[in-house]
Amino acid sequence: RLFAYLTKTRCISPDIVTDFLQDKLIYQDVYGNIVFVCYDKFGQVRAAHRRGTNTSHRYRGFVAGGDFACGFSYVCETADTLYVFEAPIDLMSYISLHRHQPWHKSSYLSLGGLADDALRRFLSEYPDIRKIVFCLDNDTDKPENWGQAAAQKYSRNYGKKRLTRIDIPCLKDWNAVLCSAHEERL
Repeated sequence: RLFAYLTKTRCISPDIVTDFLQDKLIYQDVYGNIVFVCYDKFGQVRAAHRRGTNTSHRYRGFVAGGDFACGFSYVCETADTLYVFEAPIDLMSYISLHRHQPWHKSSYLSLGGLADDALRRFLSEYPDIRKIVFCLDNDTDKPENWGQAAAQKYSRNYGKKRLTRIDIPCLKDWNAVLCSAHEERL
């Protein structure tokens, strides 16, 4: 169910899903949910996010007892660039859109929302990050575009010590961009 949901429903590249499975970043729990595992710098599991795979019953949640200042991430130990997202699905979608580039040479972090606790922790654990690319949602269909407001705020705050850039999805989020691109190819 995990593989079908991510590749068919969410249009994420099968090779990206396979890489994340092999790296133990994701797995399917006994209920068929996808579990996104959050590791610290030392490889210790600190938290996990769950996402339901049943499209008729949306489910999203955190595994109880986690330290959610530790976000879901793909880490390249030698990276100097970090891409920041609101959700794990958008992180994987962005990588799928850019998989023909050397994506393995950068690091990627999902905040699990819009709070920057996970970003602060990540930067303290990986001080060699010199460039941050904020890839937050573009909620133009809502009264407040919270994703882009946060991207602007974080770009100013973190830009005092690092280079920052904002990548704005042309649709609601990076998964919508990926699914739209997938539909155009069909």
